[in-house]
Amino acid sequence: GYTFSRASSQTYEKSDGTLGTVTSGNPAFTYSGGTAQGVLLEGARTNVALQSQALATTPWGGVAAGTGSAVTRTNNYGTAPDGSSTATRVQANLNGGTTSSDQSYVYQSLTATNATGSFWIKTTDASTKQIYLRGSNATTVTVTGSWQRFTFDAGTLSGTNFGIGLRGGQGVACSDTADILVWGAQLEAGAFASSYIPTTTGSVARVATSLTRSWNFPSNNFSGQIKVRPQ
Repeated sequence: GYTFSRASSQTYEKSDGTLGTVTSGNPAFTYSGGTAQGVLLEGARTNVALQSQALATTPWGGVAAGTGSAVTRTNNYGTAPDGSSTATRVQANLNGGTTSSDQSYVYQSLTATNATGSFWIKTTDASTKQIYLRGSNATTVTVTGSWQRFTFDAGTLSGTNFGIGLRGGQGVACSDTADILVWGAQLEAGAFASSYIPTTTGSVARVATSLTRSWNFPSNNFSGQIKVRPQ
């Protein structure tokens, strides 16, 4: 008895933990840790991070400052969370540097208000590394040999670097070197990360989901509708 509407595609988590995509007009029945969650209902969001699966492609660039080396990047190096061979290899090195001027990371300059950033990341060799995620705010996260989606408060960016890699002098110290796979870069206005929205040369919007059900009260023959539309 439900009517479903969403005029764009949507990414969701499948029962095996990998990611899938449903096309426009089809509901995504999503899982979390293998447990069914029902239909994925989301508000409208736009991913403004370009080339979200190809961090060796313009407008992504590299920063090498202080003792930091230039970042080495290789597109289509490894298997991504959706099963495609589209994960980018990123190799960064601080060469012993421990101050904030020592930097080795990949970035693009973006503008977004009250934004949340996110990346899927894993190490290439199953090691554990501390790496740096940057917006106008920054954080250090622990990366392992398993795919994880890391989200962070990127703050308000105005042509500010949105990036990933290594920088010395962080509250939680970064590792000196990192050899990682990165996929699914996303920067979106909002207080939390929504489902992944892939991009290439331009930003991409996902429209809001609408779920409607008609219902009746037989006693007085009254009818109406319940509509769920997340904001």
